[in-house]
Amino acid sequence: MFYGGLGLIATNVVIAATTDNTTYNNSTSSLKSERSSGTLAIIGGTLIGISIPVKIGYTKKIKRTIETYNSNLSSNYLPSKKITIIASNQSVGIRFEW
Repeated sequence: MFYGGLGLIATNVVIAATTDNTTYNNSTSSLKSERSSGTLAIIGGTLIGISIPVKIGYTKKIKRTIETYNSNLSSNYLPSKKITIIASNQSVGIRFEW
């Protein structure tokens, strides 16, 4: 949303910079260049204003979710350490598991 708002404001600035309130007369037609309205800038500013609290809330929720997951993970997951001696007809070995 933030970048979309910036894009709308930039678009409005470009349109306003390239248009004016004049009439261009040609031998066959007449073209009127309209003045740009601030609608895109207003919509862009609104999107930026809405996106800031959304972004702040999103970051806090992600951190809280990770903390909750990690706290439950440590109580539910206890790694077991195990040493096993392995023997066969041709070899003898030790296996470590953790």
